[in-house]
Amino acid sequence: MAAELVQLVDQPDGRGLACTPLTPANAAKVKKKVVLVDRGVCSFTIKVKNAQVAGARAVLVADNAPGSPPFELAGADPTITIPSLRITLDDGVALKAALAPNRPQKFGLGPVAVLFNNLLKLAGADYFGRVYMYTPNPNSPGSSVSHYDIGATPNLLMEPFAEPNQAIAVSAPKDLTFELLKDIGW
Repeated sequence: MAAELVQLVDQPDGRGLACTPLTPANAAKVKKKVVLVDRGVCSFTIKVKNAQVAGARAVLVADNAPGSPPFELAGADPTITIPSLRITLDDGVALKAALAPNRPQKFGLGPVAVLFNNLLKLAGADYFGRVYMYTPNPNSPGSSVSHYDIGATPNLLMEPFAEPNQAIAVSAPKDLTFELLKDIGW
């Protein structure tokens, strides 16, 4: 899916939260486009639902705290049918700079967002199939690099106990607990 990328601004301080239904002017701005909104104040599902009702084709939620990579969007609403994605604070800042009103546009069109689901890339892994380690930045209490990334699907650590109806498997690739213990010297 590809569409023009626009930034939502619905707050006096220049942020776009999409926590309330979009005004007619903002709805016209986001209709049939990919909309960039800011994280904060309300749930992701409310933001995406309000953008969808206004006619947006997809939503990018720019994180409000430094760190990489951002966690997946939380929440569920079966009536939401458009794709949504959470991006880092740094990526959000860069996109906002590219969307600045004084930036020149070609053919009257701003930046174009191309979103797709790459079925060859595993969730929680790079393009070579190497599993990401969970290394939050900044480091937070209770976290360490001895955990596999929480974006991996299915959960790779102690899998038989984490997912209901998951077949018991104590070897890779269904469960990486043994490999983790070897990596940390057990």
